[in-house]
Amino acid sequence: MRILLSVFILLTCSHSLFAQNEFTFNDTVFHVGQKKTVHIANAYDGPCTVSPCYDLGDNKKVYDSIVAFLNQNKTLRVAFFWYSDLRGSDEYNLYQSNIMAKGLISILMKLGIEEYRISSIGMGEAFPVMTNEQIEKLKTDDEKFSAHSKNRRVEIIILSD
Repeated sequence: MRILLSVFILLTCSHSLFAQNEFTFNDTVFHVGQKKTVHIANAYDGPCTVSPCYDLGDNKKVYDSIVAFLNQNKTLRVAFFWYSDLRGSDEYNLYQSNIMAKGLISILMKLGIEEYRISSIGMGEAFPVMTNEQIEKLKTDDEKFSAHSKNRRVEIIILSD
């Protein structure tokens, strides 16, 4: 319950809080509100219902980094905010990011992280790194694909130290 309250408080704060004080997995001092952005292909826990389907192996380095970080910092509690890109409907993107957020927590628990230390929420299309208008101005399909990839991200936010 405390974690959910902390997530609610963070969500009601200005998004500028999330844009401050990036941390690295090697830091030793942390402050509430610090964030780190990672990219995870997908985090289905169970049968995959869309294509392409990714499993833990596709994200192994990222998961290993997160698990090692949390194991080295046993007092930290964190929230994971899963963002989608701007393609597709708002409803679909919110639905998918919520499924991914839940899958991420399930996978981290299977890797030994205690449930009370982690929470997640799907953010859908909220707070894009690049808007569709900005993406459409890009010249090549590769640039556009890369821009959409920047919007598909997971932000790890420190809730308590």
